[in-house]
Amino acid sequence: MATLTLRFLPACRFALLIFFWTVLLADSFGYAASAASDKLSLEAQEKRAAELYKELVAADSQDFATIIRLHRLVIDHCPDTERAQESVWRLSNLYLVGYDKPDHANIIELMRYLIERYPDSPLVPHAKQRLLRSYEDTGNMEGARLLYEEAFSHNPDLGKNPEHASFLLGYAKTLAATGKKQQARAVYQQVIDYGDAVEEWLRDIARDALSNIK
Repeated sequence: MATLTLRFLPACRFALLIFFWTVLLADSFGYAASAASDKLSLEAQEKRAAELYKELVAADSQDFATIIRLHRLVIDHCPDTERAQESVWRLSNLYLVGYDKPDHANIIELMRYLIERYPDSPLVPHAKQRLLRSYEDTGNMEGARLLYEEAFSHNPDLGKNPEHASFLLGYAKTLAATGKKQQARAVYQQVIDYGDAVEEWLRDIARDALSNIK
């Protein structure tokens, strides 16, 4: 399966990369138009998903190759079932904690697929949070910044609560990394201005970061 690790890119190149990512996902998960005629009915998908999950239950918990293959079959062949959403999430769990280091390329692929294919899924908020962390861990600060800003657009009060100071610090870091230094300064200063409402170590991080922004 084609995978792609996102890196920090200027906004225009990032948009182009998202286009190619969508094409790759369409090819990888088999929902291209040419395959539509082979799609199983929902009843057949439910039956196939149940069969595959029986195999998953019987599989050795350390046999990652088999577990990945079975989850991929659920995702590919049973996309209209709740089991498919569950398989996307479970597979991302394996890539996150099953190896010595997280496989961020596959995590990013799966989380983007879940968000785009199942926008109304209750897993979407968790998927966005996991995608955000993978973006940060792989240095894709532009992608991370966009997710932070999406969170603020859905919840304008998010930046007004001292309980979310660590979230603000993460956002400020992406702002500084993507050239929006004035905005980053304002956010760091906001955390500092919370005073005793936030822990001292969080304010120390904000002070240090603020002093390092040229």
